[in-house]
Amino acid sequence: MRVVLLMLLFVISACSAPAESIETTSTTTVAAATTTEATTTTTTLATTTNTGSECIERDGVLYDSRGFVCPPRMSLDQDQLRPLALFHRPGTYTTRVFEPAISFTRDAVFHSYGENAFLVSLDAQPTCDAAECFKVVNVLSPGFVGQLEKALNNDLDWIQDLTSSPVEYLGYAAIQIDFKVADCSEEGGLPCSIPIEGLSFWGYPEFTANRLLMVKVPGGPVGFDIGAHQSRFDQYWTEVAEPILQSIEFSDD
Repeated sequence: MRVVLLMLLFVISACSAPAESIETTSTTTVAAATTTEATTTTTTLATTTNTGSECIERDGVLYDSRGFVCPPRMSLDQDQLRPLALFHRPGTYTTRVFEPAISFTRDAVFHSYGENAFLVSLDAQPTCDAAECFKVVNVLSPGFVGQLEKALNNDLDWIQDLTSSPVEYLGYAAIQIDFKVADCSEEGGLPCSIPIEGLSFWGYPEFTANRLLMVKVPGGPVGFDIGAHQSRFDQYWTEVAEPILQSIEFSDD
């Protein structure tokens, strides 16, 4: 079954400082154009920055005209359904439109769909057509995670083994919600969906394990959404997701 993710609804929209820097600059997005051929994909994004820079893919990495790596950022475009996950260099990245602002660090090349006001993509599988290879780490805005928590606790038929417990995470009080996804056959091949105001689709692929951490930070709570196939969740959490989350710093601290 083809896995369809929320991030397919987003399109990368801007570029900023080098990956080694956490400083960012304000930009206004003008356009994004993507062309796909049999073996190559080229993505070009024009912006109205003072430098006139644009993001161009070279060897799987987006660079601007000055040779700087373009960090994750995206804007919501619900008419663009093609996945646009990008390769990014190791480094520290700071959000520019998501609030509360966060910085996170990756120590290896990684895939990310970027950020918008609802969500920051910290890790994603961009070319996965099977639930077995699904993996994702997202940060969700306070309004988003509030709706999601309410829906998950609403006795959905496709949710199994849901547990909810108070925890402490990153030095803040938090709630951890763990659950597994059963068969989504009634969804017509799509992941099991949850209606979220402002989004055209949000769903979880069948036979995945998922963890939602609601962390009560200033300006929060912020949600950490982690998912992987049930057979691989524990390994993914330990080796990938938790190190990413432990690197997060909130700018308002």
